[in-house]
Amino acid sequence: MIMDPHYELAKAYLAIAYAIRDTPGWAEPGDRDAAIALAREAINAADDHPTTLRAAGYALAYFADKRADASGGDLSTASGALNRALRLHPNSAQALHSLGFLHMWSGDTERAIDYFVRAIRISPRDQEMGYMLHGLGTSYLMCGRNTDALEAGLRAVEEMPKHGPSHRVLIVALVRLGRMEEARAATARLLKIVPESRLANVKPPSRIPGFAERVLSDLRLAGYPE
Repeated sequence: MIMDPHYELAKAYLAIAYAIRDTPGWAEPGDRDAAIALAREAINAADDHPTTLRAAGYALAYFADKRADASGGDLSTASGALNRALRLHPNSAQALHSLGFLHMWSGDTERAIDYFVRAIRISPRDQEMGYMLHGLGTSYLMCGRNTDALEAGLRAVEEMPKHGPSHRVLIVALVRLGRMEEARAATARLLKIVPESRLANVKPPSRIPGFAERVLSDLRLAGYPE
């Protein structure tokens, strides 16, 4: 609960917290509607506060991709907020990699890769480096650059050993490169770290036809539990 209804940055970060809880499949009823409402409110009242615009824009873009019934304007609103944040703070690695995710979720992988690479170059020791590498690796998978995806996945797992999505980038890249024994070993390592990992909770980006289905198939081949 936010005690100050005019604290827009808190609304934006709470929206991101809902997104973080949704990623592994732990969302509770009402989380997504609450996150979208908070993100919209924060963007509408953020004025020229780049941190608020970035956080709210990221959360809104995340849920616009995950929900088929989300407003068709949400991605556009998120894009406007993130681009405004970047104009206000051109060297913000956070705004850059959030735009990377937005374009990844929209299916524009080349632009996504460009934003992720720029973010990593600007802030090579960033506290969110693992997320940047995960997004970069996923974008490489989406356009068939599997060797690059493997490298990004390895680095992402090193940065965030308990982050399931980063492990999945690594596993899928190994499967696509025909390195099945390594893929199964990587799956076994993930299950030791996050034993509740299940295919039912995996929600790959879906804007590129067939990508999500292929990711699930690849994970299944590597022994990922249903």
